[in-house]
Amino acid sequence: MKLLSILCMGVLFSLPLQANELLTELAPNATTATSSDPLTTLLDRQAALPAVEKKATDEYLQPAPLADIPTGAFGDKVRLGYQLFVNTQQLRNKYVGNELNCVNCHMNAGIKANASPLWAAYFAYPAYRKKNDKVNSFQERIQGCFSYSMNGKAPVSGAPELVAISAYSYWLGMSGLMAQYNVAGTVPELSDLELVKGAKRDDFPMPKGISDHLDIAALSQLPGRGFPKTPQPELAYSPVSRYDCVQSALSSVSW
Repeated sequence: MKLLSILCMGVLFSLPLQANELLTELAPNATTATSSDPLTTLLDRQAALPAVEKKATDEYLQPAPLADIPTGAFGDKVRLGYQLFVNTQQLRNKYVGNELNCVNCHMNAGIKANASPLWAAYFAYPAYRKKNDKVNSFQERIQGCFSYSMNGKAPVSGAPELVAISAYSYWLGMSGLMAQYNVAGTVPELSDLELVKGAKRDDFPMPKGISDHLDIAALSQLPGRGFPKTPQPELAYSPVSRYDCVQSALSSVSW
């Protein structure tokens, strides 16, 4: 029995070493392999969202109240997008594989500045992403959320859920810009095909009253689009070594 215990302890303590050795062996390949390499297809190589100092002079976009969402087919898409965004668990076991809702990452139904708001994200896509090594449309970015953040399955391109979330994102951003630049009227309706593309493109139908003030580059860099920069905590050095951990574990075993 004593010999069996020693052998088991040896196997357990060798696992971290084996894992570290495996990671060391794979690391060079992960940085040099092409995007089609099966070793790198699921690695998160996406750069972090921008973290910038908040300024007292920053003016953040203020989308119209949700009560202003219009009636009709377009308004129904916007409302469905809102409902899916705040209660994504209704898609559990269809597209969602964990306990998350979109609002767990995007505060206040995707409206809050400096919390990765939807109104800023919509104007930042299409954009290149390192994660899948290509230019992503807005719907492809949402598909990535379902696949990775929600550990689920991405809806197919053009799915009603993707159209709805795109419509909601577009409506938030456009209603805020129209209010900021005193553009009268209702938010222009877009087709499903146009909605899922995103707004960072030359052929996006931007009202002239807005395009006269902001170009595509400026729209993709709206204040509050990322997260506020916060001081990094200083991590205390831990003097505990692997040897100390092993000795502590061994001392607790009853021989």
